[in-house]
Amino acid sequence: MNASEAPFFVAPHQEESEGVDYLGLRATNLAMMGELLPGINNVVISVRPFSLMAWIAWKYEGRPASTKDFERFREKVETLFVWTHVQASTANALPGNQQVDAGTPVLDFQFKPFSRNASLLDAALYGPSMKTMNGLGFIFGTEGFFKVTDAGRALAVGLDSCLQEKLTRAQYEFVSSLEVATAARAGLDGILAGWHADGASEAERVAFADRLYQPKEIGRAGPHSRRSMTLHLVLEPLRAASDAMDVDAMRQRLAVKPLPAAVFGHPAAEVFGEVRRYWQVLQVRQAQRLGLEALFGWVERCLVHDNATSVSELVALTLEAFTRDGNGVTLDDNFVASRLAHYAQGGLDADALFAAGSEDGGLSIFEATASVEVVTWDVTNKSPLAFKATELLIQCAAFAGAFGRDDFAAGAANEGPRFRVPLGYWGEMVRSHQALPLRDFLRKLFETFLISQHLGIAASRAGDERSRMRISSEDRGLPSLLPSAAKVFKPVRTADRLASAMALMHSCGLIEADVPARVASGAGPRFSA
Repeated sequence: MNASEAPFFVAPHQEESEGVDYLGLRATNLAMMGELLPGINNVVISVRPFSLMAWIAWKYEGRPASTKDFERFREKVETLFVWTHVQASTANALPGNQQVDAGTPVLDFQFKPFSRNASLLDAALYGPSMKTMNGLGFIFGTEGFFKVTDAGRALAVGLDSCLQEKLTRAQYEFVSSLEVATAARAGLDGILAGWHADGASEAERVAFADRLYQPKEIGRAGPHSRRSMTLHLVLEPLRAASDAMDVDAMRQRLAVKPLPAAVFGHPAAEVFGEVRRYWQVLQVRQAQRLGLEALFGWVERCLVHDNATSVSELVALTLEAFTRDGNGVTLDDNFVASRLAHYAQGGLDADALFAAGSEDGGLSIFEATASVEVVTWDVTNKSPLAFKATELLIQCAAFAGAFGRDDFAAGAANEGPRFRVPLGYWGEMVRSHQALPLRDFLRKLFETFLISQHLGIAASRAGDERSRMRISSEDRGLPSLLPSAAKVFKPVRTADRLASAMALMHSCGLIEADVPARVASGAGPRFSA
């Protein structure tokens, strides 16, 4: 391997803990999602778990200040809640639904006997969305306990009314007991009716909707304003639509179509335009991240299946794949420049590029992204992954150029430090190297943005208990550290919170759906206003 081909370490940067973010790109995407839909994440899809956790804190109010007793009560209620759904085969998408029933006549509803270690209040689950600091504001922590806000109390009281109405006196006393955590399974029939995950009462739905969507906050500073503006842009198209929409249709509607007519008369109409533009930038950033991660997966395939040991061999194998999968595209010295011009043919404006994609599927960044996501699951070295991912990355550069002509969009496209390869930086790189022969462009891409990027990210996480390094740079070349070919990277897009936002909107009554999101399969529910 020549010195010019040797990967190098990128500049040092702070450690992070994502387990599948091998190129260090995820944080920027998550930050952008947080700007548009703060207070929620990709797993919060039902009102009832919010009510349950608020009810736990509410029920413990005024009791002895023992964190041990509080934890015992919380574990009892959480474990029992999931257990009743598992018994009825309705636990789909509930955190903890893999907990194990010991099968005994008397059950101890604590995490350990059920081999459970995750709480609904954990950081990756409902915890952040529950709290006042960054979430919707139903509970707050104090000295090792949680207490409810006024909104949380409304949720809790709504659930408590359901429990008192639908449970026997003995069942309600057991569920509410701060001391008793064991019960005979024979006496637990019917508890599900009191707290089914899809059965939030009107009082719960109203209390939740008042926090999720706050139209009076629109135009002001703060997370509730930003979230409410995004949800308003979801509501208006649904109100005007003649047919229901699924999440994918809404995702594209927000990016491709102009602002709904009803928005133009709103005092915050200009800011709504910025929200829509920010959404467009996020969708292209999602595509850019997928494209780079998909190519990283391609590198792993070449190392594993073809025993490639150098960047030169990776480039040669990729050119062979391009010739096979390019669908008649000429792989000449002007490849990057010609493809960049091809994807920019809709015009210099980002709206024109999105509109061109809605008329011609070959120019749709949504269709290109979905296509790459599909072929990542072909783990052989015969997958069209390399060509499709490279095309997608060039298309992202075309959009980045269009965003660069709009001051607000340019700022959004350049969010994040340089080592996370912001979309604007990526576009500059492609444009400044578009005159290179394809072979040299691929070399630049592999050396700088894949191998060196990965080595730098893995080195920054050297203190983690689990190694994040999947490729090494040694005298003998670039050995793969994967245990088998089945482990090659198969990236998918991190959801952009739109699905959970629409699911919550349905769960609290803001919109309708043909099926609850928690039990949906296939394409998912279709929503209407």
